[in-house]
Amino acid sequence: MDCLLLLLTYRQIRDFINNQVYHSAYVTNYCYAGNTWIGYDDTQSVSAKITYAKGRGMVGYFSWHVSGDDTSSTLATTA
Repeated sequence: MDCLLLLLTYRQIRDFINNQVYHSAYVTNYCYAGNTWIGYDDTQSVSAKITYAKGRGMVGYFSWHVSGDDTSSTLATTA
């Protein structure tokens, strides 16, 4: 089975979304179109993760690629 790994920005993912699913147990989103699946964080998952960290007294969190946010800094603003 061939696998292609692409790094997409949040804006590109939002433009791509056809079928979106939020997985509350893993606190993440994924979307798909045909055989293409993309896992990502949106405002709902970022907010849940930040709430979890703050609720447990954690003083920081990690983001893979801040420059991948959209031009309005939607994810950074949510955090």
